[in-house]
Amino acid sequence: MIALFGGRWPSPRSSERRIDNSAPSTPRSRHLDGVRGLAALGVLLFHCIYATGYWGTLYRQSHAVGAFIANSANFCVCIFFALSGFLLFREFLGAILFDEERAPTARFLARRVLRIYPAYWVALLGFVVLIGTDRLQGSVFGLVTLTERNLNRTAEMPGIPVAWTLYIEVAFYVFLPIAAAVLMRLCRRKSAVTRVRIVLGSLIAMAAFSMLWIFLVDHFADADLRLMLNLPAYLGWFAAGMILAVIHRCHDHGLAIAPGLTRLAEHPWWCWSVALALNIAVERLDLLASSGQTAVQVQLRLAALAIAAFLVLLPLVLSSRPSKIHLIVGSTGIVWVGMVSYGVYIWHWSVAENLVESLTIGRTLGGTVALIALVLPISLLLGWISFRVIETPAMSLAPSPPTG
Repeated sequence: MIALFGGRWPSPRSSERRIDNSAPSTPRSRHLDGVRGLAALGVLLFHCIYATGYWGTLYRQSHAVGAFIANSANFCVCIFFALSGFLLFREFLGAILFDEERAPTARFLARRVLRIYPAYWVALLGFVVLIGTDRLQGSVFGLVTLTERNLNRTAEMPGIPVAWTLYIEVAFYVFLPIAAAVLMRLCRRKSAVTRVRIVLGSLIAMAAFSMLWIFLVDHFADADLRLMLNLPAYLGWFAAGMILAVIHRCHDHGLAIAPGLTRLAEHPWWCWSVALALNIAVERLDLLASSGQTAVQVQLRLAALAIAAFLVLLPLVLSSRPSKIHLIVGSTGIVWVGMVSYGVYIWHWSVAENLVESLTIGRTLGGTVALIALVLPISLLLGWISFRVIETPAMSLAPSPPTG
């Protein structure tokens, strides 16, 4: 399971009036689906290594290798949050920056509920069947509503362990319409350029607030997990995607902002290389924190991963010429994994834990490879079933966008 705060590991375009989230101002991007698929696979691989106990062995044998593997899983979660910030903030940017019609907040929230909850409820039931109720660590109300993190100050990972990210996602869904309403009021009767400055300044301030939050929690409420593992600590990761959404939306409207970033986007290998270097730097930082990280180290870690996620997504969003990276993340298989990634994500931990316990898989490389060989196809199958049987029908119940 991924616990980011404080290093606490268990061991060492246009004026088109498109306002539907499934049909944003640009066509659905295969490349963003692909990078989501890669991130889901990365989390799955780490949790298989973790479930067998082999990660602990690796960590003891080579702190650097263990820290890099764990940080790679953290980075995959950062990609998820940055993607949410980018994709969902686009729904509101047309109204904020260019006075376009926007989706009603009720419709936005209805779509988010239908996207997250039905599949999650089935996966939660699956967790109970496969693992048992004694591992839930939370109240029925909190687990079912994905509010347990706001109620429980002691359980680090209540419910399905990977669902800690869903608690944060749900909080972001509530926060985003409020933030958008404030920005619309601030930008009212302002020029387009001024609006862009207000929005970008607000997003940078939001990321800075996240750093301040970590400092305050570390100094005044370090033992309260409700504050340590919730939205404010990770706002910077969402802000990375939201800033990219502003640049992308302005680019569609012919507003030349951040021309340097636009040029950088044409060099995806440079972007991804710098992102890798930042991940390695974070791993080096982990080597300095043998007994838990200080608030400053946590702030540096989260900021570095946010920048790295921004650089990974930048060429996939803004680049006008395909590259080998585009071919890889846009390949049919990877895109398919991205399409079913939510089901894969919420099911793979339960599958892995059940197999480890029922087959008594050892803490070896061979045992870990065997577990991955079992968990991967089962999780992909469950993800596909979840997508076809639960997620797609649920989303069809969402209110339709206005026409005309």
